[in-house]
Amino acid sequence: MIKPSNNRKILYNITEAFKSVIDNDIDENSSLSYLPQPSAMLNEYVRYINMLMKNRLKIGAASYGEEVPITKYDLKVWEERHGRSRDNLTETLEELVDALVYLSAESQQPLENTLHELGNEYKQEINRSVKHLCLSVLHLLYANDNKVTYVNEIKEEINNG
Repeated sequence: MIKPSNNRKILYNITEAFKSVIDNDIDENSSLSYLPQPSAMLNEYVRYINMLMKNRLKIGAASYGEEVPITKYDLKVWEERHGRSRDNLTETLEELVDALVYLSAESQQPLENTLHELGNEYKQEINRSVKHLCLSVLHLLYANDNKVTYVNEIKEEINNG
């Protein structure tokens, strides 16, 4: 059996996360329930996102000469090849902050009068996205705090053990 590549593992993980969101988040009380035909629409979105991710991962692998590092060994090889360390969590935070900046700029663009009703729906979706990204940033920072605490506890155990 051939071991799946890092990029395949990443794509699979994200696809499964989207499936979980779609399966568990579409009910009368969810944030997705307002969508017309949510299952069909969301499944199409996931296919589109999957295509975007494949392209981005392919571009990244060509640009860096390797796939996204996952394991400690991958990260060590990355550091040896590139002369600098890499932290996926920190890079994620930076990318999410960039996304917040871009979405905030988008949300402040004036609407054209002819598209007022559709424009308002559009603005609501952008603002909803900003709020979800803010929540993601907060979750990420909390995860990072837990990672730091976990690493420090392991170091303490090693030093005391």
